[in-house]
Amino acid sequence: MGSLGPMHSPAPKRKLRALLLALCLTLLGSLLITSPAFAHAELRQSSPEGGETVGGAVHSIVLQFFDLDVANPPVAKIFDAAGNELTGQLNLDQQRLVIALVDPITTPGEYLVTYNMTGVDGDYTEDSFTFRWEEGAPEPKGITADLTVPVGFDTINYVLLLVGAAIAAYIVHRFMMALRDHRAAQAAADA
Repeated sequence: MGSLGPMHSPAPKRKLRALLLALCLTLLGSLLITSPAFAHAELRQSSPEGGETVGGAVHSIVLQFFDLDVANPPVAKIFDAAGNELTGQLNLDQQRLVIALVDPITTPGEYLVTYNMTGVDGDYTEDSFTFRWEEGAPEPKGITADLTVPVGFDTINYVLLLVGAAIAAYIVHRFMMALRDHRAAQAAADA
């Protein structure tokens, strides 16, 4: 009982506490920082929809985005069945892009809409979809997506955050239990 041993000096206890604090801060930081990484921009809905067959006079194409970086406006073009670009004006209002066509679509055939966009996380995306115009088909439905859901709401992110917090709590709990058992064993050995 002459020497106190390495675990009884104050320096290892301070190192152990600092290590525990660093571990907790690292886990908490990683959970908070990784959430925006899933904020890629995507097309929430369009009118006409991709693959839809429409009729009537189509005066505009509407693209409703999700997590779009409005500081970097998207670019969109529409092409007819022959590959000719249709003339139109792009109007951006928050997360919605409207291609106002100079001449309405009234010619049967398949139309291609191409667009590129940048998300709030800086991710750049290019995509396209097609729709058909046929005489006698119903007019486009318009945008019907629930726009009351806040932009950026993503259930998967919240579930991952909760799972990560549960794992972090479990790791801290196991570490504290092991530390308690170690101290009890040291106390028993010293007695």
